[in-house]
Amino acid sequence: MSNGSAAEKWRRRIAEQVHGGQSIQAYCKQHGLANASFHYWKRRLREEAKGFVPVGVVAAPSTLALEGPNGWTLRVPCEEPALRLVLRLLGERRC
Repeated sequence: MSNGSAAEKWRRRIAEQVHGGQSIQAYCKQHGLANASFHYWKRRLREEAKGFVPVGVVAAPSTLALEGPNGWTLRVPCEEPALRLVLRLLGERRC
């Protein structure tokens, strides 16, 4: 298996866990995965994305989940005003 396909498989798993609302521990137990592997790939993909893990779309979401480099998650309603606000705030310069 090439590294690209492994990364894509883990992107899908991470997206499924985020959108499913399960804890990482519960998701890994259900799917026979090691917690350490899940955390490794989540960290690796987050670092590659320079701060955000691409989660993809598992189903038509009603919320968008963004994960930050320190493990925080921001869930935003998929409504234009909320998305515009988040994009504006992400684009602002920090002190």
